[in-house]
Amino acid sequence: MTVARLSAIAAAVIKPIRAHLTPQVIDGAKAAINFAYKSSPKIFLLHLFVVATAGLIPVLMLYLLKRVVDTVAAAVEDGLEQAIDTIVLLIVAFAIVALLNLLLRNLANFLRTMQARAVTDHMMGVLQKQVGRLALSHFENADFFDTFHRARIEAPTRPSSFVHHLFDFAQSAISLVGVIGFLMSYDALFAVLLVLSTTPIVGIRFRHSREMFVWNRQRAERQRKTEYLNDLLTQASTAKEVRLGGFGAFLQASFKEARALLRRELRKVLRRQTLIEVICQAGSVLVMCSLFYVVAVRTVMGTLTLGSLAMYVQAFQLAQGLIVTVMRGLGQLYEDVLFFSTVNELLLLPTADAGHDRNIRRKSIPEPMRRGLSLEGVCFSYPGTQRQILHDVSFTVSPGQVTAMVGASGSGKSSIIKLMCRLYDPTAGRILIDDQDIRESDLNDWWASLGVAFQDYARFELPAWQGVWFGEARKLPCPKALQQAVSASGSNEFIDQLPSGITSILGRHFHDGSELSLGQWQKMALARAFYGDHEIIILDEPTAALDADSERKLIHSLRQMARDKIVFVITHRYAVAREADCCLVLQDGRLVERGSDKELTAAGGAYARLFRDEVA
Repeated sequence: MTVARLSAIAAAVIKPIRAHLTPQVIDGAKAAINFAYKSSPKIFLLHLFVVATAGLIPVLMLYLLKRVVDTVAAAVEDGLEQAIDTIVLLIVAFAIVALLNLLLRNLANFLRTMQARAVTDHMMGVLQKQVGRLALSHFENADFFDTFHRARIEAPTRPSSFVHHLFDFAQSAISLVGVIGFLMSYDALFAVLLVLSTTPIVGIRFRHSREMFVWNRQRAERQRKTEYLNDLLTQASTAKEVRLGGFGAFLQASFKEARALLRRELRKVLRRQTLIEVICQAGSVLVMCSLFYVVAVRTVMGTLTLGSLAMYVQAFQLAQGLIVTVMRGLGQLYEDVLFFSTVNELLLLPTADAGHDRNIRRKSIPEPMRRGLSLEGVCFSYPGTQRQILHDVSFTVSPGQVTAMVGASGSGKSSIIKLMCRLYDPTAGRILIDDQDIRESDLNDWWASLGVAFQDYARFELPAWQGVWFGEARKLPCPKALQQAVSASGSNEFIDQLPSGITSILGRHFHDGSELSLGQWQKMALARAFYGDHEIIILDEPTAALDADSERKLIHSLRQMARDKIVFVITHRYAVAREADCCLVLQDGRLVERGSDKELTAAGGAYARLFRDEVA
């Protein structure tokens, strides 16, 4: 067979594959192999060596089978005594190869399991790190949630399946190449027909894998909705309202309807794909049967030995099985690679510090602060929206005093906190710390200077001390600072009563955990804000779940902190506002009043109207 003809055959095989090797797929393949290698380089290389060796075993066994059959056939004609030694040696060699194959397969399974775990852990770590660095604006974007949903749902399983598919494919492909090469040494036509009979299946497998990837991508939001409905039905946070409101049946029906629609759409796609694959595989089987016929006829005519017949039959069966495995593996690897391309999308999203030139020397946070934290002409709209939340807001929060901001719900108070924390940047205006724009400071240094308790604070169902230490986890835990923060927040009142004190696990997610009341969880959030040597304390509705006595104690703690810190509090409680040194009134995103409680009450404006009942 000429080189030109072999090149034409290779081109025919590669053509259906090349059509699907888009830049996205190639990048995904590089990322996938890079993930597998970086997760555990030694295991990856050893695993590769084992599957490469195991992949050659079937070829060696084919050769030994032919020799055994030919030797036995010759012995029948020439006498057993002359061939017995050769037969024994061949059978011993066959047994050794079979045992080696068994050993390699078990070793490959062990390495595959270890590699899969390592890849999954590595993938989860990469995603966790990237999500932790993303700008907060991504979490308010539906397109991001679609991408993140696909990555998060498949991250625990897809990397491990990639490892299984990669090495299974590698071993099967090596075996198939060996078998075809072995056949070519006897009759190149047989090998060529085997390869050509599988060519259509390759393209179809790629196309079907691509179709399923696009199908899942287009339905990501609908699948997220079904998961959300399932969460509403199964999570503890919604269990009370689902039962009392009696809407569990409605949610179940909505979930069932959405899932049924997805199943119907999937069934339609799979039915068509299955029909096409059956037709193509039937053609491959016909080619195989034709080859069987040719081999059988040649044996009857005496042009092939019985050993060659046995070898060809075994090789055809082995090749057919390997072809199916390789084709299936290609499709599975293609799906896996497309998943890694989704991960690449997530990794390429801009992070919170993406707009900052790392070569520029950042200014340090002023210590000690003198003038304080100032907003100058700040305007703000959330990314991707046209509605302006804040309009030309200007004020200064000075050290040594407690500043409270009040206003109706939806007036923009929490948005100001997000800007102060640099979770977002203003669309106009600037925020200064002692006349220095906070955007000129290193972002991590700025975050380290803040002690913040958000209105929608997190509940960490971990040991209590960790839930406090997370307020400044850039440094090792300090027992003295932990106790001070717990005391300042009032958390010591219930932590001391827990079975193991501050080392007790909070919540009911784990054994021996202790559930807290809503007010106690809020005190834990306050303890986080108070832990560490923060220069600025920012609290959003810090007394919303506290009783009157706890509220009074918290106000006293804030007074103590304000001696050398900036303390900024958003509140709807008059008891907090009247104790503040300065009150800021926000209305429809505009600062309309500022002054002390007495001054604003006497003025009879927005502040007085907001707390009319309490003042009276």
